[in-house]
Amino acid sequence: MMLRQLGFTQAIEAYEQAFQKDANSIEHARRLADSYWTLRDTRNAERWYAVVAASSQATPEDVYRYAELLRLSGQYADSDLWLKRYARLAPTDTRVKHKENAVVKLTGLIDADGITHKATPVSFNSTFADISPFVHENTLLFASSKVDKFTSKHVH
Repeated sequence: MMLRQLGFTQAIEAYEQAFQKDANSIEHARRLADSYWTLRDTRNAERWYAVVAASSQATPEDVYRYAELLRLSGQYADSDLWLKRYARLAPTDTRVKHKENAVVKLTGLIDADGITHKATPVSFNSTFADISPFVHENTLLFASSKVDKFTSKHVH
């Protein structure tokens, strides 16, 4: 994996340098976008997919990835517009059906009676990291970095 990531990192450097020297083809922009996508650098992937998706050479996958990146950055209305464009380009892909207007759907669920949850402090809350709670034999168990007279001294 590291070798592959190193390859993408080197490719990004080469493509970025090429763009600085005015080699600004859509194919180069796509390779940059794909490299950033693979490395999970969403901010830079969004920047380059914006260039690619807006071009006449955009593939359906370019448009879909751009819509996903917009959604990740909180630009839900724009994401929905790009998803609609993707739906026209790839009408048999069912992913769009599940993602269209997701924010509106989620807001409707959150606002529905009985669906919301309220978190309240409990007496055993601490400033330490408490993770992975579960119930075992009617007892709440969790992992914590808190150390006191009641905690186990075992380190696993």
